[in-house]
Parts: sequence; C-alpha cells; structure tokens
Amino acid sequence: MNITDLIRYVAIDNGWSRWYMMRPWRDRRERRAIERRLSDYAEGEEETGVVCCLFDGCNEAGGLADRLRGIVAVYQECKRRGLPFRLWFKHPFDLELFLEPAAYDWRITRQQICSDKKKTEVIVMRPLSDSPFTLRKQQAWMQRTFDRLAGHTFHQAHIYTNASTAYGEQYAGLFAELFRPTPRLQQALEAIRKEIGGRYISVSMRFLQLLGDFKDVVDVGATLTASEQEALMAECIRRIERLHETYPDHRILVNSDSQRMLAEARRQPYVYAIEGEIIHFDRCEDRGDEYAKFEKTFLDFLTIANAERVFLIKCHSHMRYSGFPYAAAMIGGKEYEIIE
Repeated sequence: MNITDLIRYVAIDNGWSRWYMMRPWRDRRERRAIERRLSDYAEGEEETGVVCCLFDGCNEAGGLADRLRGIVAVYQECKRRGLPFRLWFKHPFDLELFLEPAAYDWRITRQQICSDKKKTEVIVMRPLSDSPFTLRKQQAWMQRTFDRLAGHTFHQAHIYTNASTAYGEQYAGLFAELFRPTPRLQQALEAIRKEIGGRYISVSMRFLQLLGDFKDVVDVGATLTASEQEALMAECIRRIERLHETYPDHRILVNSDSQRMLAEARRQPYVYAIEGEIIHFDRCEDRGDEYAKFEKTFLDFLTIANAERVFLIKCHSHMRYSGFPYAAAMIGGKEYEIIE
C-alpha cells in the first residue's frame, strides 16, 4: 500500500477514523440546530427530571429501524437507572398515528418540553457505522451519559440518537414494553394477514440507486446500465425462486426500496408485496396525508416481524445490507439469514 492509498484509507475509507474525525464536528453542528429549535416549544408545565428522546426534524436520524433502535436504547438505559423516559416523535410524521404506548407510557406534550436551553441538556450521538468498534464506542458513550444523568439533578435531558446498543436478546421485550400498533394499523395488518392466507417467509432487497428509482440520503454507488439492471433483477428473481423451492408451502413476502423490483417480483404467483409509497424518512419534505404516506413502511416492518423466517438477498457487490429486516426479525424473534 503506497502513502496515498494509506492516507485515503485512514482518512476516508476506515470506519474507525471517520467515527473519530467526523462525529465531534457533526454533533456540534446538530446541537446548534437543536438549541435553535428549543424556542419552538411553548413555555408551559414542564416535566422535570425526565430524559426525552426526540425526533423533531433537527437532524438526520435514518429510517424507521434506525430511529426505533435509538428509542429502545435510550429507554433501556433509563430503565436500568430508574430515570423517567419520554418520547417526542413528530417528524416527519406523528409516531402515535402508528404506534401507541404499551406497558410503559412514554408520551409527553409540547407544553411539557423545556424551551430554555439553559435548563436543557442537549445530547447528540449518531453513529457513522455499525462496526464492532463503533458499537463499543456507542456502549461506552451510553454508560457515561446515563451514569452522569443518574448521579445529578437535572431539569430535562433531550437525547438525539439512533444508537444500536439495545440490539440483542432483550430488544424484542423492550420494544413490546414501549409499543403496540394503533387500532387503525392493527386493522390493516390483519387485512394483510388474511390476504397472505397462511404461512409465509420474508425476503428483502436493498438497492439504493442501483435500479435508478430510489434516492437515499447520501449518494451511495452508481446507477447500473439498463442491461445491468435487468440482469440484476433477474438474478434476484432466481434467488426468490430457489427459496420457493425450499418453502413450497409458504407465500413469500417481498420487501424492497425499488418499486421496479417489487413489480417484477409480483409476477410470481406465490409472492406478496405490500402496496404503497417507498420513502426515506430523512428525504420527506411534503408530509401530506401522514398516515397514508408512511403506512407501507410500518406494514412492511411488522409483517416481516411475523414471518416464519426472514431473509435478505445481497447478490451484487453494490447491494446494501439493511437494518430494516434485521430489526423486524429481532422484534418477532425470528431467524435472519443473508443470501449472497
């Protein structure tokens, strides 16, 4: 490795270095934006001594699985130390349209959120990767942050994170304590279950820009040529067909960030793919009808969780791993397998 390649690796390609170099700068920038947003919360009967996890549009927080894992991670640390946990999730939609409190009531009103930055401790930590090194750093950060909060009197702590420190055997139980589908969402899930009509497995595919019909938050990889796109979709269909041969008595629920791939998969009589808009939470500018716009994401997520087995197809070097089916599999307590 020559010196140029070494510098590129250390400064750009290595996740450890990126985490160290970029996190402080990014966290300072986001903290300033968050402190400016505090004035949006009207003064009222503030709830004191609470830890509030917020998703209010001040920073990029990832997709549904990213946000949920951050919520559960903060709740886990609060539960360990007896700290009151609250959740304010209003951007890019109101979470309470889809999920409501289960065993633990995490709700807080706008009037109960502190608007005085002198009384509010703003804490930001969004990891750049899911590498083992980054996970260890997340865990150390969580321990220091919550040990400090538990050891001192504070007015309110506002935490912005999608840290994955709660991932593991305890994740499903913590999620179940926090959330259950709203009646409207539950009714839609029951309708899908009836349409599927029996046992099913789940298959997910993440293409980003490869097929030219989805835009992520960052530009990752190039768009394939038309012939390459057709070849990739055909290869994915072959992988789905092999799964059907292994599970001939099961329907196959297909999930993807590409409408083109979903349309191609629906040609198979044993495939079921949920209709609706594919959207990235951090790229949503026009909220419109919030429930209609984001319903598919929740239906996909919770229907994957109820599958008998969960698979991710990654048969191209530029296809991406996905935390979406992985998190859903953990919530449902199901086996998760990557097909490469």
